[in-house]
Amino acid sequence: MEKYLVIVFVLYLLVVFSGYWLKYLNLSYLKKFGASIPPEFEGHIDQTLLRKTRDYVVENTKFEFVSSIFHTAVILFFLFGNLFNIYNSWIASMKLPFILSGLIFFFPLLYAETLLAIPFSLYHTFKIENK
Repeated sequence: MEKYLVIVFVLYLLVVFSGYWLKYLNLSYLKKFGASIPPEFEGHIDQTLLRKTRDYVVENTKFEFVSSIFHTAVILFFLFGNLFNIYNSWIASMKLPFILSGLIFFFPLLYAETLLAIPFSLYHTFKIENK
């Protein structure tokens, strides 16, 4: 069983880091070429609006990057730090009906995820969007 857990862990990290790599490539390209207007669109696009849009996308992408790293770390800690097994054992020890134990299993996880996302959501709304 340990071998499969390591395989799942490595595959999950591979997917997550490939997504981070693509975001990094997109961000570096946007920083380098995001303020230049293609010759076909010269005169049709406002330069200041294009710069503001580029700056917004760069800041938003950086923030999403940080937020995603935090959420990925929490998920990895929960799944591979034995907290998932402890939580599952605690729910199973209640000996509740199947549907009720499923609801009790998922609702606290959803609420915990929502509580962890609140600071990021507030920062995004009141700091980044306010600019």
